[in-house]
Amino acid sequence: MFNDDYIGKIEKIKLPNTKIKILQQMLTKAIGEFKKVNQTQGIDFTKRFESLVQRFNERKEDDVLISSVLDDFSESMVGMIYNVRDDITAGDEQGIDIEERCFYDALKSFAVKYDFDYPEDKLMELSQAVKVIVDDKMQFVD
Repeated sequence: MFNDDYIGKIEKIKLPNTKIKILQQMLTKAIGEFKKVNQTQGIDFTKRFESLVQRFNERKEDDVLISSVLDDFSESMVGMIYNVRDDITAGDEQGIDIEERCFYDALKSFAVKYDFDYPEDKLMELSQAVKVIVDDKMQFVD
């Protein structure tokens, strides 16, 4: 779904409403799948996507049929697709897998929410330790 060739084919579609509809469906599916693994980032992407759609839906009546407005919206959606793809692979740069990245993001959001300063390297270690514990507990049926 995140293949550059596939996204390139979608960008070449000349019918703007068709392109927008395909991109919306693609983003909805991608964010939904991503939210199953990393709920913290999935919720963030959902809010950003809803905000983008809301801005598009609330555009001025004079801008409804202007192709540049439609093109800007589709470019914003393509950019968001790339952001989701980059976030899925962000753990690779940090040396952690996607599940460890999920715990890392959750721990980081708690640290920000409660104004708690925690070193990055310790967050990495803690997220890896939490994944080991969760994996261990998931082996056994309740």
